[in-house]
Amino acid sequence: MKHFGEQKAIRILFLAVGDVLLVNAAQFLALFIRFEFVFQNARESGFLDSVITFTPVYTAMCLVVFALLGLWKYISIREAMLIAQAAVIVGVLQVFFMTMLKLPINRSFPILNILILMLLLAGERFSYRFFRTLLHGRVLARSQERTM
Repeated sequence: MKHFGEQKAIRILFLAVGDVLLVNAAQFLALFIRFEFVFQNARESGFLDSVITFTPVYTAMCLVVFALLGLWKYISIREAMLIAQAAVIVGVLQVFFMTMLKLPINRSFPILNILILMLLLAGERFSYRFFRTLLHGRVLARSQERTM
């Protein structure tokens, strides 16, 4: 049983670290898509500074919401729905807190961020499960080979 608990803790740790990278990638990608991948336009708008300023709060907020919803599991229909729910929740919270902190942000950013975040998180979990199944499939195929 102890081994199972350690494996689960390691899996959760890797998913949480991946989530930190992905939630931040999603918000910067959303901003760059909004400004048609022209870094200078994003910078001159002041929105890039807003996103950078809010990044630590956003990252912590995402981890709290993901933990409350129990998102560090394998991908399933239920988890895909939870990912969508979490992305919408953190998107709404992001707009709320950025507005409260008087950090300027354009209207399309939250929607792009939510969509990209959903895709990245679901992709991360699907790829984890895909490679784990692929590895398990090979292990099982080897163990079923005849030895005599």
